[in-house]
Amino acid sequence: MMKLNLSKYRESFSKLPEGVRAAEVNGTYQEHLACGISGGQLVKSEYHEQVDLYVRADGEKSCTVCTQDLDADPETLMLQALENSKYVNGGKHKPMNSGESFHVECDVTANMSELLEYARLLEQTALKREDVEEVEKCEISYDLRAVSDINSLGLDRYYESACFTVEFCVAIKREEGCQSGNFYGSFPSLESIPMENIVSDAVDDGNYSDGFGISKIKIETGNYKAILSPQVTEMIMCVIWEMFAGDALISGRSAFSDQLGKQVASPMVNIIDTPKCRYMANDLRIDREGSIAIERQIVKDGWFREPMNNLITASELGYEHAGNGGRTSLFDTVTPNILYIEPGSSSTDQLIREMEDGIYISYITDEFHSINNRSGDYSIPCGGVLYKDGKAVGKVGQLTMSGNIRDLLKDVVAVGNKMTFEDFDLGDGFYCGGPALLVKNIRIVQ
Repeated sequence: MMKLNLSKYRESFSKLPEGVRAAEVNGTYQEHLACGISGGQLVKSEYHEQVDLYVRADGEKSCTVCTQDLDADPETLMLQALENSKYVNGGKHKPMNSGESFHVECDVTANMSELLEYARLLEQTALKREDVEEVEKCEISYDLRAVSDINSLGLDRYYESACFTVEFCVAIKREEGCQSGNFYGSFPSLESIPMENIVSDAVDDGNYSDGFGISKIKIETGNYKAILSPQVTEMIMCVIWEMFAGDALISGRSAFSDQLGKQVASPMVNIIDTPKCRYMANDLRIDREGSIAIERQIVKDGWFREPMNNLITASELGYEHAGNGGRTSLFDTVTPNILYIEPGSSSTDQLIREMEDGIYISYITDEFHSINNRSGDYSIPCGGVLYKDGKAVGKVGQLTMSGNIRDLLKDVVAVGNKMTFEDFDLGDGFYCGGPALLVKNIRIVQ
């Protein structure tokens, strides 16, 4: 059964209100079911549904209104959007999609007892390890997402997808206290959740974050070789994605505004945007404009090949395909689907051996206020582990890494094989991710 029924809007398109030349409705339905356990007992239980409808009307100009009321009157909303167009949008008339229609429904379901069973199995798997003191967080959620886009030009697209997300944290034993290690990932079914691998990845995260329990030291300010952990890469990508967005290139608010078709990174760096990838189970097949998202190579072998585009920027920049139509509040914008730096072949140990002397940067903070997308300059609080001759010699904190994103990407000399992703919501959900990156030169201030 369809989770999002827009039949009355479809019917309303047969007779549009006076002054409305064309109309469109983009709707999303999200169902979220989650459980968390501690000591085998349920400590978190949540369920919610959310519907968002964006109703657009085209007259002399285009504008949109939003509602969460499926029973709202379509004609009233279209007239409200038409009235709003008098005051916003800068006089622009926006393109509207047409093309083939399709309907895809998802039969993947879940209930609380099933989530609880698998959460307990995951916790039990972790507690069998001698190096794990306790499980600090063990949550499994089921998320179903339905997207529908219909318009008066005949477009009618509907797509459902579902996945299971694991958020997991262990406390790893140390001589004094414990060290936390984390895992975040999504899977197509409960049966596909790899319990042993999740625990192992979480333990590895904790061990590399504190150098397997090494003591704290101070370092001198200077230039260092550095490994950015997968979590650090992913968090940086959650900020700099806008540098590769068509609207940012057009407006000049990207450090790469004049770099399309040029080399912007090391040949080791490949950046992909896709609606679905093999590293996670989330599926973002239709964007907020009803365009079908496809995999595209944003950066290939260090060269900036193609920006992310919505209908407006694809037209202005001369690209045939959009697929990155997003939304911030009521304003159409370009956003990623699943944007990530492609992994390489090096394990973390191999990256450390290649680095020899340098810093494994395990965390950053305040990245959203520490990177300037227009200039590329960054100054990010961070910390990690100092290595000499490939051996950990001390845990370091209260550092600042500084430089320019353009130099950082060009200075990548090796890429790790482990990936992590972040679910990022800027009025519209998308994902950014990446592997560990070995960078030959980063300015570190103590």
